[in-house]
Amino acid sequence: MAQSTNDVIPRPVRLGCLWRLDELLAVLKDLQTSLQAKAVEFDDVVKSGRTHLQDAVPVRLGQEFGAYAKAVEREAERIRRSAEGLRRLGIGGTAVVPV
Repeated sequence: MAQSTNDVIPRPVRLGCLWRLDELLAVLKDLQTSLQAKAVEFDDVVKSGRTHLQDAVPVRLGQEFGAYAKAVEREAERIRRSAEGLRRLGIGGTAVVPV
């Protein structure tokens, strides 16, 4: 009662994100694991590397998949750290800043 929409609306959005966070991180971990397995499987396949749509030095396909796995790992960690900010709920008086 008498809560500001600046407080009330973001609260369920934040809680909803936190509610599904563990599921998201588990799926990202599975994706990382699958990509890493493909990196091992494809490590003996040599292909042309690409730089700005031009041929570059040869690269192993396993290296590419290893890089994908590392990118997913880093982004999952970034999401995990970002979630800490979702745990702060502004309830009451956030719309008015005292002068």
